[in-house]
Amino acid sequence: MQLILSKKESHLLDKTSAAKKYISSSKLMDNAGKLSAQYFIDNVEDPFNKKVLVIAGCGNNGGDAFIMHYYLIKYGVSSNIFFFNKNKHKHLLNKYNLSDYFEINTFNANIIKSFDWFVDGIFGVGLNRPIEGRFKDVISLLGNKMVFSLDLPSGIDSNSGYPFSHIYCKPSFVVSMGYLKPGNIMNSGKEFFKNTDVLDVKFPKAENIIKLKNKFLVQKSDIQALIKKDDLLKNKYNSFCSIVVGSKKYSGAGVLSMIATLKSGSSYVQTLVPGSISNLYRAKCLESKIIEVGNKDFFSFDNYEKAIKYLSSKKGPVLIGPGIGESKTTKKFTMKILNYLKIEKYKCVIDASAFEPLYSSEMNVKDLPENCIITPHRGEFDKIFPKYNNSNKSQLEICLEVSEQLDGRVLILKGPTTFVVSSDKNIYLFNNSNSLLAAAGSGDVLSGILIGLISSGYSIDEAALIGVYLHGFCSELLYLEKSKHKIVSSDILNIITRAFNEIL
Repeated sequence: MQLILSKKESHLLDKTSAAKKYISSSKLMDNAGKLSAQYFIDNVEDPFNKKVLVIAGCGNNGGDAFIMHYYLIKYGVSSNIFFFNKNKHKHLLNKYNLSDYFEINTFNANIIKSFDWFVDGIFGVGLNRPIEGRFKDVISLLGNKMVFSLDLPSGIDSNSGYPFSHIYCKPSFVVSMGYLKPGNIMNSGKEFFKNTDVLDVKFPKAENIIKLKNKFLVQKSDIQALIKKDDLLKNKYNSFCSIVVGSKKYSGAGVLSMIATLKSGSSYVQTLVPGSISNLYRAKCLESKIIEVGNKDFFSFDNYEKAIKYLSSKKGPVLIGPGIGESKTTKKFTMKILNYLKIEKYKCVIDASAFEPLYSSEMNVKDLPENCIITPHRGEFDKIFPKYNNSNKSQLEICLEVSEQLDGRVLILKGPTTFVVSSDKNIYLFNNSNSLLAAAGSGDVLSGILIGLISSGYSIDEAALIGVYLHGFCSELLYLEKSKHKIVSSDILNIITRAFNEIL
């Protein structure tokens, strides 16, 4: 897994590495410039027949850019440089002894016509305000140009991935020094994620020298390492689970979860549904045992005893929530079920309508079963944790704070970048999905995948990591093979088993 450093942690690592003499600032900068030049040559098409203009800002990012310029020339690439303030880099100019012949003193629309590529060394991790003045003018001229950004696209907030204003660089390549930053992979930064690579500039291991909040980007190899070897002696009862889903109003949500549960690992699914829609579930899935609970269109408080009878008859992990609806009597039923699951220490997944009791003072997160996964999208999250509604904090900062309130429960905060807060308070980021998952029912499929994995013997942490990655990977396959515009969530069901095979 790739460690992610916040803005504060990045600055502290720089400072501590030099202060404790692990590596000097000048050596770090030389490594950054040299490796960036080498990366450019290795990845840009026909680099020795391209004209490059390096744009150097006033800080360390500008210093990296100047040294990259030096090495580009040394390696035979046609490179010129534009300084916003040459005096800021006097020590580097003296050390690297480059002729003024390579400098461009003005930057305008006519000048940029002469160049094929532009190196963005204007602002790095430390930017904390909208871009103004000459910087704004220069970056505005780079629109639709081939840009190579150092550390972060200039104008993007390192901690959130949001631009400070509508003026920011939109590069074809980004190289990050030593470690990823949140801005490389979140929000507007996600647009550039596929072309962000980390350069090993020889920092010491950050976790060994500075205090960190553990934040990781999860990749395919991490998931492969988690997947268990198949048990050739297992039987269908080894991966049993129960799901409490559905209402007449939202009948499809539970169907999606039920089928996803079977396709992702459970070999015996007991599906509890309101009586009036039981035949629909039988028609949709022959492989699940359908249990009628009451005879209404929704679960009601007086169904509790019957539901418990079936949940306790064979103890296994439980999914509750998809499609059960928001009626008052269903909410009371849900509260009683959740309390039972907590007392009896069930593993469970809580999703969708099962959050209704948390939206008021009747329940809070600490009233939920300890060994559970909760799976809100941002709208649901803000109702569960109302203090973050309209918060200016990034989702990463919010997850770091909320990790202290979960007491071992696992949180999956769904979105364009999905966050998993593990039982030990680590934060895992997933960026292997696309906009196809913004489809009604997609979250119901995910909840089914999660309970299927738990029933197969995975811990709630393992199930969360594998499940979120698998869900996103399905969207990648669908994007390549079915549609770059729109899917329905049943399309995800049809590709789950193949996605498992592709990962393995």
